Amino acid sequence: MADYASVLSAALQLSVDEQLRLIDDLASHLPDDRPPSLSPEWHAELERRCNEIDPHAPEPPALSFLQEAACEGFRRGAYIGKHPSLSVCQLLILPSFENAVSWDVVHVTARRADPHTRLYRSCWRMDIDEQAMRSPVERMKHPRPYTPTVEVDWVLIDGEHVESILARLRTFRVPLAVANPSVGCDGTTFELFVGEFFCNARICWWCDLPEEWRELQPVITDLEHLFSQAWECGAKPAL
Repeated sequence: MADYASVLSAALQLSVDEQLRLIDDLASHLPDDRPPSLSPEWHAELERRCNEIDPHAPEPPALSFLQEAACEGFRRGAYIGKHPSLSVCQLLILPSFENAVSWDVVHVTARRADPHTRLYRSCWRMDIDEQAMRSPVERMKHPRPYTPTVEVDWVLIDGEHVESILARLRTFRVPLAVANPSVGCDGTTFELFVGEFFCNARICWWCDLPEEWRELQPVITDLEHLFSQAWECGAKPAL
């Protein structure tokens, strides 16, 4: 069995981040009836730090609040730039326990660039933010207020092809409300947004489309396939 000196020597070889993680993990394994004893100097230091805490400062957000903030940012188009453009459609894929993705198709109308259609992919990195929120010690390493970690990029997409798929939506007659929508705790939530500023629609469903909306499935499948193909090609306009 390793003795204290050898364990300490090995721990000192770790990086600062790994040492902090080790301290946090060791503290979490201490029995509740054996709290660590602190010196009078540490008690004085803790009291000083407590007195410096601003009671009105915002608390670091829990992961669920970051998830909500990221999804709301997706819906508002907060991550895809401020250039002149017209929204064509948006498809949100929001798993319960994995990174969420927003596919946005916009037609860019900036004067300094030829008109073209872009496909944006915005990804909320739940895996990164989950690590940042995993313990009070880890949270202290990050700035406050903590905001969702979102990665964004875009590629060119065939706007006419997108429009031809969306045009099929005009041929369907589906109710705005459904009788028995699916519900659950885990799984994936989807959202489809179509239209422009003055006239648009957004529908949301969990896992599988409800019976009343099943006609829409081929359109959604074709959009996902087209988005994946365009993303793999990774085309950008020539400079």
